[in-house]
Amino acid sequence: MYEYKEPGDVNTYNANNIVPNVMFNNTIPNVGKMEVQEGANMNITNAVLIEPGAVGGAQETIPVYAIDTTVQQFEIPDPVLRRAFARKVFITLLIQHILTLPIIEVFILCFDPISHGVIQGIRGVLFCILIALYLFSDMRRYSPMNVITFVIVTLLMAIEAGALATWINSQLAIFPHLIVIAQFLALVGYSEQSRYKFSVVNAILMVLFVSVTGHYFTEIVFSSFSFIHIAYVLVSLTTYRAAYAVYDMHLMLSGHHGYNLQPNEYIFAATNIYADIPNIFWRMFKFFFITPLVKMYQFLVGCCFAEVC
Repeated sequence: MYEYKEPGDVNTYNANNIVPNVMFNNTIPNVGKMEVQEGANMNITNAVLIEPGAVGGAQETIPVYAIDTTVQQFEIPDPVLRRAFARKVFITLLIQHILTLPIIEVFILCFDPISHGVIQGIRGVLFCILIALYLFSDMRRYSPMNVITFVIVTLLMAIEAGALATWINSQLAIFPHLIVIAQFLALVGYSEQSRYKFSVVNAILMVLFVSVTGHYFTEIVFSSFSFIHIAYVLVSLTTYRAAYAVYDMHLMLSGHHGYNLQPNEYIFAATNIYADIPNIFWRMFKFFFITPLVKMYQFLVGCCFAEVC
């Protein structure tokens, strides 16, 4: 058995059987220099040296380990699983846009041009539902609610796209959604390779290139300019969804939304692409309006209380 004694009572011949009374003795064993390295790369130039305390003799400071903030942190650490997860999300969004094509075709063939007020009403209802989905994300996280929520969002997005397509009343309304499908196909193919880095800039530049190419092809097929082309320009704004999906995927996997994603929650993540739209609008509103007003207020308050000399 070990017994506690004061440091002065330690028997030097049997010191191993005595445990110092740490309640009254704050000494910490002398650890000397420590080297902290990551991984199996034992490069001495990357070592983090922790020096012993300069004052206090045997009393040493508790070592503080350096954290490299330049390395991007992901909620799914394994890059293979992370690539597979992103690929499944893009495939799910691809299937979603393919399923919206028949609904858009039904609106074009069966409905007269829907009024602007009705379209804005549909958008308002959709936006309120997306806010609710963002606030109550835990309710739609697991099966079968994740699939049901994804189907509901798909139908609402298809109804909105069909209502906009009635203003064109032509097969031209299908082409922006075909461009989006081509963009997600390009993202799926890009996620399959490992030679080039899947960065946000590379992915967005790729989908923008696909968008420009698709619009150029559309202009070749429909060469006459009219009011239909003006409406097509408005509908073609949907081709920027893929660029937004890339950026929101980066935010989700980097932990900015706090979802704590698991590798099998790709349907939940695909719904989050749309549920995060209110959050993106709030960030933009705060950046462009609230932050300048706060800075202006702070500036005026500073001018009121600051002395010239």
